[in-house]
Amino acid sequence: MVNNCRNCGGNGITVSFNPANSRPVIEKCAVCDGKKAEEPENVVQTRSVKAHRNKSLPSVVKKLTHGFDAWIVGSAADPNNDDPNDYDVQVPYSSWGQACFLIPPNARVNSFCGFKFEEDGHSIDVWPGELGWILQRPACKWAWHPKTGIFITKVHMS
Repeated sequence: MVNNCRNCGGNGITVSFNPANSRPVIEKCAVCDGKKAEEPENVVQTRSVKAHRNKSLPSVVKKLTHGFDAWIVGSAADPNNDDPNDYDVQVPYSSWGQACFLIPPNARVNSFCGFKFEEDGHSIDVWPGELGWILQRPACKWAWHPKTGIFITKVHMS
Protein backbone atom coordinates (compact mmCIF):
# COMPACT_ATOMS: atom_id res chain seq x y z
CA MET A 1 0.00 0.00 0.00
CA VAL A 2 1.36 3.46 -0.88
CA ASN A 3 0.50 6.67 1.03
CA ASN A 4 1.52 10.31 0.74
CA CYS A 5 4.58 11.31 2.73
CA ARG A 6 4.07 13.80 5.56
CA ASN A 7 7.49 15.30 4.85
CA CYS A 8 7.46 15.92 1.11
CA GLY A 9 3.86 15.16 0.07
CA GLY A 10 5.06 12.61 -2.46
CA ASN A 11 3.53 9.16 -2.75
CA GLY A 12 6.64 7.23 -1.77
CA ILE A 13 5.56 5.95 1.66
CA THR A 14 5.04 2.21 1.69
CA VAL A 15 2.85 0.64 4.38
CA SER A 16 3.01 -3.10 4.87
CA PHE A 17 1.65 -5.35 7.59
CA ASN A 18 3.70 -7.26 10.13
CA PRO A 19 2.42 -10.86 9.77
CA ALA A 20 3.18 -11.59 13.43
CA ASN A 21 0.69 -9.04 14.81
CA SER A 22 -1.14 -7.59 11.74
CA ARG A 23 0.01 -4.06 12.63
CA PRO A 24 1.03 -1.60 9.93
CA VAL A 25 4.74 -1.06 9.32
CA ILE A 26 5.58 2.31 7.78
CA GLU A 27 8.77 2.41 5.74
CA LYS A 28 10.84 5.46 4.72
CA CYS A 29 9.69 7.59 1.83
CA ALA A 30 11.29 6.70 -1.49
CA VAL A 31 11.11 10.36 -2.59
CA CYS A 32 12.69 12.23 0.36
CA ASP A 33 14.23 9.29 2.26
CA GLY A 34 12.51 10.43 5.47
CA LYS A 35 14.37 13.76 5.68
CA LYS A 36 12.28 16.46 7.31
CA ALA A 37 10.98 19.10 4.91
CA GLU A 38 8.73 22.07 5.45
CA GLU A 39 5.12 20.90 5.59
CA PRO A 40 2.55 22.38 3.23
CA GLU A 41 -0.20 24.37 4.95
CA ASN A 42 -2.94 21.87 4.02
CA VAL A 43 -1.22 19.12 6.05
CA VAL A 44 -1.46 21.28 9.17
CA GLN A 45 -5.16 21.90 8.46
CA THR A 46 -5.75 18.18 8.04
CA ARG A 47 -4.11 17.49 11.40
CA SER A 48 -6.32 20.06 13.16
CA VAL A 49 -9.41 18.46 11.57
CA LYS A 50 -8.22 15.07 12.81
CA ALA A 51 -7.72 16.44 16.31
CA HIS A 52 -11.21 17.96 16.22
CA ARG A 53 -12.73 14.68 15.00
CA ASN A 54 -10.96 12.82 17.79
CA LYS A 55 -12.66 15.06 20.37
CA SER A 56 -16.11 14.61 18.81
CA LEU A 57 -16.14 10.79 18.79
CA PRO A 58 -19.05 9.10 20.59
CA SER A 59 -17.89 8.17 24.10
CA VAL A 60 -18.00 4.39 23.59
CA VAL A 61 -16.01 4.71 20.34
CA LYS A 62 -13.40 6.84 22.11
CA LYS A 63 -13.16 4.27 24.94
CA LEU A 64 -12.74 1.41 22.45
CA THR A 65 -10.10 3.16 20.36
CA HIS A 66 -8.08 4.60 23.22
CA GLY A 67 -8.51 1.85 25.80
CA PHE A 68 -8.63 -1.28 23.66
CA ASP A 69 -6.48 -0.36 20.62
CA ALA A 70 -9.46 -0.49 18.23
CA TRP A 71 -9.50 0.95 14.70
CA ILE A 72 -12.30 2.95 13.08
CA VAL A 73 -12.77 1.58 9.56
CA GLY A 74 -14.94 2.42 6.58
CA SER A 75 -16.61 5.75 5.85
CA ALA A 76 -16.17 7.12 9.40
CA ALA A 77 -12.40 6.89 8.86
CA ASP A 78 -12.57 8.89 5.63
CA PRO A 79 -10.55 12.10 6.29
CA ASN A 80 -13.10 14.06 4.23
CA ASN A 81 -16.10 12.84 6.27
CA ASP A 82 -16.43 15.48 8.99
CA ASP A 83 -19.67 14.20 10.53
CA PRO A 84 -20.16 10.43 10.10
CA ASN A 85 -23.60 8.95 10.79
CA ASP A 86 -22.23 5.55 11.69
CA TYR A 87 -19.01 4.14 13.09
CA ASP A 88 -17.51 0.76 12.26
CA VAL A 89 -15.05 -0.21 14.98
CA GLN A 90 -12.76 -3.23 14.82
CA VAL A 91 -11.30 -4.39 18.14
CA PRO A 92 -8.23 -6.69 18.17
CA TYR A 93 -8.97 -10.25 19.28
CA SER A 94 -6.60 -9.80 22.23
CA SER A 95 -8.79 -7.01 23.65
CA TRP A 96 -12.24 -8.27 22.62
CA GLY A 97 -13.13 -9.98 25.93
CA GLN A 98 -12.62 -6.81 27.96
CA ALA A 99 -14.02 -4.46 25.31
CA CYS A 100 -17.35 -6.33 25.36
CA PHE A 101 -18.05 -4.85 28.80
CA LEU A 102 -18.63 -1.49 27.06
CA ILE A 103 -21.38 -2.90 24.84
CA PRO A 104 -24.85 -1.85 26.05
CA PRO A 105 -27.30 -4.64 26.95
CA ASN A 106 -29.76 -3.64 24.18
CA ALA A 107 -27.15 -4.22 21.40
CA ARG A 108 -28.00 -6.59 18.55
CA VAL A 109 -25.63 -9.14 16.99
CA ASN A 110 -24.25 -7.92 13.64
CA SER A 111 -23.04 -9.83 10.58
CA PHE A 112 -19.37 -9.80 11.71
CA CYS A 113 -20.15 -11.67 14.98
CA GLY A 114 -20.02 -8.42 16.90
CA PHE A 115 -22.62 -5.92 18.03
CA LYS A 116 -24.68 -3.05 16.62
CA PHE A 117 -26.18 -0.31 18.79
CA GLU A 118 -27.01 3.40 18.89
CA GLU A 119 -25.28 6.12 20.94
CA ASP A 120 -25.61 9.90 20.73
CA GLY A 121 -27.58 9.61 17.47
CA HIS A 122 -24.88 7.49 15.80
CA SER A 123 -25.12 3.87 14.72
CA ILE A 124 -22.12 1.90 16.00
CA ASP A 125 -20.94 -1.51 14.77
CA VAL A 126 -18.25 -3.21 16.86
CA TRP A 127 -16.63 -6.56 16.08
CA PRO A 128 -13.45 -8.50 16.80
CA GLY A 129 -10.78 -8.84 14.15
CA GLU A 130 -7.43 -7.77 12.81
CA LEU A 131 -6.83 -4.79 10.58
CA GLY A 132 -5.32 -6.78 7.70
CA TRP A 133 -8.52 -8.77 7.29
CA ILE A 134 -10.85 -5.78 7.02
CA LEU A 135 -8.54 -3.92 4.63
CA GLN A 136 -8.73 -6.88 2.25
CA ARG A 137 -12.46 -6.26 1.85
CA PRO A 138 -13.28 -4.18 -1.26
CA ALA A 139 -15.76 -1.94 0.60
CA CYS A 140 -13.22 -0.82 3.22
CA LYS A 141 -11.21 2.09 1.82
CA TRP A 142 -10.07 3.78 5.05
CA ALA A 143 -8.83 2.92 8.52
CA TRP A 144 -8.09 5.32 11.38
CA HIS A 145 -6.41 4.67 14.72
CA PRO A 146 -7.40 7.74 16.80
CA LYS A 147 -5.07 6.82 19.66
CA THR A 148 -1.98 7.19 17.45
CA GLY A 149 -3.41 9.38 14.67
CA ILE A 150 -2.56 6.85 11.94
CA PHE A 151 -4.78 7.06 8.85
CA ILE A 152 -4.65 4.39 6.14
CA THR A 153 -6.15 4.95 2.71
CA LYS A 154 -6.24 2.15 0.17
CA VAL A 155 -4.78 3.13 -3.19
CA HIS A 156 -5.98 1.28 -6.25
CA MET A 157 -3.18 0.89 -8.74
CA SER A 158 -4.27 0.65 -12.36
